[in-house]
Amino acid sequence: MFTGTQLHTPQAVKKRGWVRFRRFLSIVTITMVSMVILVSGALYIYTGLSLPTTEGELKLVGLKYPVSVYRDERGIPHIEARTERDLYMAQGYVTAQDRLFQMEMFRRIAGGRLAEITTMGDSLDSDKFFRTLQLRRSAEQSLKLLTPETKESLEAYSAGVNAYIKEAKAGFGKLPIEFSMMGFEPEEWNPTDTLLIGKYLAYMMGVNYRGESYRQHLINIVGEDMAKELFPTYPKDGYITIRKNLSKSPDKAVIQNDGKTASLGTFEFGPLLEDPFISAWADRYIGSNGWVVSGKLTLSGKPILSNDPHLFVQTPSIWYETHLILVGDEKRNVIGVTIPGILGIILGHNDKIAWGVTNAQADAQDLFVEKRNPINPRQFEYEGKWMDAEVINETISVKGQKAIEFEILNTVHGPIMNEFIGEGEYRTKKDISLQWTALRPSTDIEAFLAINKSTNYEQFKQALSMLQAPVLNFIFAGDDGTIAYHTAGLIPIRRQGDGVLPTEGWTRKHDWVGFIPFDQLPEAVNPEEGYIVTANNKIVDDSYPHIITKSWAAPYRAQRIAEVIESKKGRLTANDMIQLQTDVLNLQAKQLLPILIPLVEKADLNDIEGKALELLKSWDYKESPDQAAPLVYHFWMDQWNRLVFEYKMTPFVYTRMADKGNVIPEMILKAADGQENSWIKAAGGLKQSSLTSFRKAVEKVIELRGKAPTNWKWGEFHRFGPGHMTFEFVPVLNWFFNPEKYSVGGSETTVWMNAYNEESGNVIYSAPWRQVVDFSDLAGNSKDVLAAGQSEHVRSKWYKNQLKAQATGALYPQHFMPRDYQNSEKLVLLP
Repeated sequence: MFTGTQLHTPQAVKKRGWVRFRRFLSIVTITMVSMVILVSGALYIYTGLSLPTTEGELKLVGLKYPVSVYRDERGIPHIEARTERDLYMAQGYVTAQDRLFQMEMFRRIAGGRLAEITTMGDSLDSDKFFRTLQLRRSAEQSLKLLTPETKESLEAYSAGVNAYIKEAKAGFGKLPIEFSMMGFEPEEWNPTDTLLIGKYLAYMMGVNYRGESYRQHLINIVGEDMAKELFPTYPKDGYITIRKNLSKSPDKAVIQNDGKTASLGTFEFGPLLEDPFISAWADRYIGSNGWVVSGKLTLSGKPILSNDPHLFVQTPSIWYETHLILVGDEKRNVIGVTIPGILGIILGHNDKIAWGVTNAQADAQDLFVEKRNPINPRQFEYEGKWMDAEVINETISVKGQKAIEFEILNTVHGPIMNEFIGEGEYRTKKDISLQWTALRPSTDIEAFLAINKSTNYEQFKQALSMLQAPVLNFIFAGDDGTIAYHTAGLIPIRRQGDGVLPTEGWTRKHDWVGFIPFDQLPEAVNPEEGYIVTANNKIVDDSYPHIITKSWAAPYRAQRIAEVIESKKGRLTANDMIQLQTDVLNLQAKQLLPILIPLVEKADLNDIEGKALELLKSWDYKESPDQAAPLVYHFWMDQWNRLVFEYKMTPFVYTRMADKGNVIPEMILKAADGQENSWIKAAGGLKQSSLTSFRKAVEKVIELRGKAPTNWKWGEFHRFGPGHMTFEFVPVLNWFFNPEKYSVGGSETTVWMNAYNEESGNVIYSAPWRQVVDFSDLAGNSKDVLAAGQSEHVRSKWYKNQLKAQATGALYPQHFMPRDYQNSEKLVLLP
């Protein structure tokens, strides 16, 4: 029993204070939890308001005839229309229903208008960057080149988009919630916006100029000799797509060009800064896999085409799947994917042909060092004369702030890019211009629309001749049994040099003198071996008279694809192709570990290091998510790379290191043969650097997963789950908008390409869409999958419904025939 005195002791007072504090804390916690629940509930309810109408009837002013839109169980729209104009108008409307916010963001990024809606992150810098590129002006000029028929199709598509914008603005909460959260509404769509997004696609797939800036900066910090040891290379026995002599009569300009790398030596130059939407890893990972096999290698006797383009992964996917069917006087049946905002189908098949693409890695961008007139800063020297630059004044609106006035200078080569090269002590002190094929007016959209209509290889090839940028490797299969490959797009012919480094812009010495003629671009039709493989590897051997690029992806993926095709001995099926798309055998590890393991196995290893080494020694080189060896291997290679390179480069430069895929294996192979280069010598030699990096790798594995090797699962670190395109890293919102993550196998060197962030393990580049087309049964055996889903609406049942299939390697039937999709949700659009 307490006495009155005891109740007032310091201990009792302290105890009562603690009780009151705990009560207060409980009240605050309950209040905060309640608020979170209320906000989450309100968010949940509000996001449901924007779900589009997918059943019943709606009026779409401008249609000539009713259009039927069937959405299957994956949310893919199958659009049946009687006229081409109605078809594209309906496509614009339906795409806006599912992806309006994404379309709006794409055109704002590409057009340099992000700062109008947000000041978060690098929006203003991004706007300056894209205004300097002048993609919108290029799109406006391109529009003038198009045929009246194409313009009419673009206008129809725009009308469909605008019809949905008007409808969504008129209803409470009908716009995607991202608009409300960011406090703006979409403007009307127009044909230039579609062409602008096409230019943005070329930008995403054309990052060669980053490699140029990185290599020049490397010369500055380590000297020319040491830097050149990391310049692009390709293994002598590396897989080549067209394995025959392709010598053709070269242009006079090609004969004059010795193809040697020209260097201006050392000068102040930093690596090109990335915009906030294309990461520092872009030039390492943007690629694709594509292969096609003829009927003589398939069980059915009909060709099969497989394609999985690699791009950054996000929710929603960069791709949008659509099925376009003309049922009037003109018949057409084409299915596949496009970029939201672009009409037609970019990749897919119709009932006669199928096609796919990979990035050709072509060097269609050059940086030039210009000489500015010290008296007149708007003049630059060219061939001994001061030439006036074209001056463009831009006004960038900034949300909640005063508008920014911004001047762009265009030289004879292209825009001055100084502001975006290097930062801090690495800021360039030279005037640097960019020349790039995508800055020219073009007819790219007509190429893809013509492909949609093609019924044989000759028509398909004619369509390819209209493509300018990006430069792509096209694979083809036809129902007549034809298989083919063709490079398409503009590839410059230089007077001198190879485009590996920035070159002098004050003379004509390294100017572009034209482009490789279309009929001289690499092509293969029905090759003797019965298959064609392209995976960003070297396209042609050195007998080819033109320079396509010096920077190829490592040949491991292409080599593995060819290896599997040849092992099947002519009995290939669509299921074999599906399995091959998710093959996780790491040929790089198979090549390097027999060299590296002996260098460390005789060292005085501790118990855990010994167990880690045994895992590698018994590994079958398959990067399955439940295996431990892939985790040890990738951590080892990561630590070796850091040990050998980062101390000289700094982390900022190291993350932008180009050409790693080929350079590093080549360095290790030569060092094992007694030819250690300067980098390896500086790190203590191959043996010491291998041992030191192995021990650091094991330490990192222990730090991440503990000391028990049974817990070292590759998939526990290596995970696939595309974050939301806007809110991925925004607290609370990311919990609501980001899909869950799945353990996945593979890496950047396997056919199932899942390139990851070395710190987080999150997959950042992969195949957002995979397709297999089998001409033995287009309706039954042709399949695909889209990550994460068709819809950008977080409450939609099609927001992430394909994510698990994508992460586990599964594909879905495409529903190419009416009998397969006409029992789905049906929306009739009425005139």
